[in-house]
Amino acid sequence: MNSPLTISDAQTILNGFICTDVTPNISEQEKVDIQTALLLLNRESEYQMIGICADSMEEALTGLKDYLKAFEYDINVEDNTLESLSGAVYLKFNGRSQTFYISP
Repeated sequence: MNSPLTISDAQTILNGFICTDVTPNISEQEKVDIQTALLLLNRESEYQMIGICADSMEEALTGLKDYLKAFEYDINVEDNTLESLSGAVYLKFNGRSQTFYISP
């Protein structure tokens, strides 16, 4: 996007990823637009609720760490004791309480 991104623009960009089973092929410019949209909405909100669907627990935790770093949360994910899960998982992070859980 060449013009300044609005909150409405950012929401429109990200709405394409709600309840998708397969991630579409994304161009380098679309990646930049998605990152810009996420960072804008992060700045304009009080806190974030992050949901991550992943093929493994390790992948979900790596994704969470990346989001937390980008959104400037100071949370050590390793401080949370989690039961080990195998297979696909859903991870939910609550930015208000700064806690998360993971389930099959």
